[in-house]
Amino acid sequence: MKKVYWLFSAFLMLSVLVSTPAMAQKQLEPLTISAGSGGMVGSVCVAIRNGYFAEEGLDIQIKSYRNGFVAAQEYLKGATDFGTSNRVGAILSNIDFEKHALVGVLAYSDSQTKIVAKKSAGILDSSDLRGKRIGIVHGTSSHYYLYKYLQHCGIPMSDVEVVFLKKKQLPTAIVSGKIDAFCQHGKPVADALKKLGSDALVLRNSNINRKIVQLIAPRDFIAKNPEKMQGMLRAIKKADAWTVDHKKEAAKIIAEMKNRSYDLVLNFVENEAEFNLSLEQSLLLSFEGVDRWAIENELVPYKEPRNFLDYIDYHPLEQVSPESVSIIR
Repeated sequence: MKKVYWLFSAFLMLSVLVSTPAMAQKQLEPLTISAGSGGMVGSVCVAIRNGYFAEEGLDIQIKSYRNGFVAAQEYLKGATDFGTSNRVGAILSNIDFEKHALVGVLAYSDSQTKIVAKKSAGILDSSDLRGKRIGIVHGTSSHYYLYKYLQHCGIPMSDVEVVFLKKKQLPTAIVSGKIDAFCQHGKPVADALKKLGSDALVLRNSNINRKIVQLIAPRDFIAKNPEKMQGMLRAIKKADAWTVDHKKEAAKIIAEMKNRSYDLVLNFVENEAEFNLSLEQSLLLSFEGVDRWAIENELVPYKEPRNFLDYIDYHPLEQVSPESVSIIR
C-alpha cells in the first residue's frame, strides 16, 4: 500500500511539473503593439517569429494600421498596449508626456522616402517642382520630408499645391494627372514607377531628413512592470543582432507578417533601413525640428516648443543595453 502511495505521489508531482509551464504560458496576458503598414517595425516582427519575446515570458503581437499617425492615435485611444510612430505622427498626436514615454527608437532610414515626379508634367529636376501639384499623406513622415526637400531646394511650401491623399491613391492620381508628383515610400513608389515607365523621375536626398520609428509605452506600465519592459527591449535587441547576419530571412519574416512584397522588403532591409534599438542625442534635435515645423504650420494646438527630454524614459533601455543610450541628461 505504501509503495502504491509513493508511486501516486511521484506521478502527481511529475504531472504538476510538466503542466506548470503550459499553464503559465496560457495565463500570459497578450500585449499588443500598434504599427504603421511598413517594415520599420521589422525587429519586432523578427522577435515574435524567432521566439525572442517568448524567451522573456512575453506574448507580443503587432496590430497594423495604415500609417504611423493612425498607429499613434489608436494606441492613445487604448486600442493597443504599446505604440509605434514616426516623429510627425507622435507630434501631431500631441502625446501627453506625463502619461506616455518614448523608450527607444526601433529603426531609422535616411533614404526610404522619395519624390516620384512625372516628366510629362514638366518636371525634369527638383527646381521644376515649383507651382506643381504634389500629393502627400497628411501627418506622416513624407509630409515633413516634402517640407525639408523643398526647403533644401529653396522652394517655399506656398509655391506648390499640396494635395492630401491616402497612400494607395497616390499611384493612380499621378498617372491620371490629378497630381504632378508625390512624396512617399515603398509600394506606392514601386507601383507608380511601374505604371509611368520612362515618364517617371525619382528625386531624393539622403542628407536632409532621417525617418525614425519610436516605441512608446505607458509610464504606468513602465513603473509597475520594469522586468517586462526590459524583457521586451532585450528581445528587440536580440532581433536587431540576428537581422544583421540574416537579412534575407528577416525580410521574409517581415514581408509575411506585414503582408508586403518580399522583393520590396528585401530592398528596404538591405539598402534603406537600420534596425538598431537606441536612444541617441541627435533624437532631441530631430524632434525639435519637426515640432517647430508643426507649430509654424498650425498643425498642433500649442504655440511654444515642447521639451522632448520630458518625453523620453531612458532607464529601461539603459538597464538592458547601456551602450545604446547616448542622450545627455
